[in-house]
Amino acid sequence: MKTHTHRVECHPIKHRQQGISLIELMIALVLGLLIVSAVFNVFVGSVTTAAYRDGVLAMQQNGHFGIKTLKDGIQAAGFSRDFPIDPFDMDASNTNQLVVRLEAPQDCNGGDTTPMGGIAENTYRFDAANSRITCRGNSNGAQEMMLVSGVDQFRYLFGVDVDFDGFVDRYVRYTPTLNQLTVLSVRVGILVNSVTPIKKTASRKVFAILDRAVRIRDKLSRQVFTGTIVLKNRYKPL
Repeated sequence: MKTHTHRVECHPIKHRQQGISLIELMIALVLGLLIVSAVFNVFVGSVTTAAYRDGVLAMQQNGHFGIKTLKDGIQAAGFSRDFPIDPFDMDASNTNQLVVRLEAPQDCNGGDTTPMGGIAENTYRFDAANSRITCRGNSNGAQEMMLVSGVDQFRYLFGVDVDFDGFVDRYVRYTPTLNQLTVLSVRVGILVNSVTPIKKTASRKVFAILDRAVRIRDKLSRQVFTGTIVLKNRYKPL
């Protein structure tokens, strides 16, 4: 019996190598650009939001500090241990500045008031050119010291007791002839800005600061801060 042997020939299978087509490459590039753009927009949005938040926070801190500083300085007006003194120098004051008088060893600049008979005269002034509120004492060599920056407006009104019943009847603007005996309180208002632009687009807005309204259009953020200061040292004017 013959045995038949079958030979099986093996032929190598040829695989055809394929690359990325031009269309696929373009789609991948477009998708990549979309992803990068989305990430970039999220990053820019986060930075913008953070800058706005930080700007508003700094503005609010600045405004609250300004009102507190003015309160601390004005509420002591007229203080004297031995003899009555005028709480304000009305002749030296005006609508943009208020001169506060009190018995104190030092003025708001820390200068010695001994040569002035121990009476400090602190001038709180709105410097519109530099958008700030300053204080200058009356000691020798006293210079203006910045209290609040980024200020667009500063206003103050006197609370007067016309019928002398111990209550404020109305608030009035500064006049050099105001009877200081009638003054029970001082109301102050400041319009503070963010110093640097934090808005995407300029917008027009009206702000009311006590008895005055102002209209401003730019990219700065703003806020009005007010405070009422009760005078602790009532007296009979000299």
